[in-house]
Amino acid sequence: MSGVAPADVDSVIAGSVAQASFDAYLLPRHIGLYAGVPQQVPALHAQRVCGTGFELLKQAAEQIALGQAKCVLCVGTESMSRNPIAAYTHRGGFGLGAPVAFKDFLWEALMDPAPNVSMIQTAETLAQRYGITREQVDAYAERSFS
Repeated sequence: MSGVAPADVDSVIAGSVAQASFDAYLLPRHIGLYAGVPQQVPALHAQRVCGTGFELLKQAAEQIALGQAKCVLCVGTESMSRNPIAAYTHRGGFGLGAPVAFKDFLWEALMDPAPNVSMIQTAETLAQRYGITREQVDAYAERSFS
């Protein structure tokens, strides 16, 4: 509990990269309503892949700095274990015996098809470029959970 009264919230900003539930299209609106924020308060969904959390805070700070809001509810909602598996080619049906193609959003999200590079390849490239060792990464991860 933050101690902030829902009526004091001037804006709701929520973010996630992948749709993890059926109401994800209305994610920020539902978060605000479930938290008791008045219905007339605007709600915005932001998605900036790995930088979504930073984007939420940046947008909240801008709203406050510009006098558009005094209090902004920022919510990160990522749940990688709830990334769906989808069948993109089945909306119009498919014939008997036709192959059924499913895509796993989790794995699809880790691959950028434009440059044909995965997040894993990007991480390896950056680690080599900046001399970051596995031990340093593990130590950072451990500190981030304490």
